Amino acid sequence: MTKPTKEQIRQERIKLLEIMPKVRRFSAFGDDHHAAIKATLRVLDGRDSSEDYEDAPDNVRDEVYNAEQWMNGEADPEYGSPTESWSSLLQK
Repeated sequence: MTKPTKEQIRQERIKLLEIMPKVRRFSAFGDDHHAAIKATLRVLDGRDSSEDYEDAPDNVRDEVYNAEQWMNGEADPEYGSPTESWSSLLQK
C-alpha cells in the first residue's frame, strides 16, 4: 500500500465524521465504538499517536494503531482504510 496523501487523509476524516452517527455506539461487549472513531480522528489530525492510547481500551488502541499504520502506508491489506473498518457496524 502506498502512503495516503494529505487530501486522502482529509477525505478519510470527512467520511469518518459522516458515518460515526450511523455506527452502533456500543458493541455487545460494551466497547465504545464512537470513542474509537474519535480517537482515530485525533490520530488522522496529527494531534495524537498510537502511543497516546497505550492504556486505552483494546478497541480504541487497535483502531488508532491501524489508522496510524494506514497513514504510514503500512496497513494490513485486510484492514483497508479507517472508514472501511467500520462498514460492518453501520446501522440502517
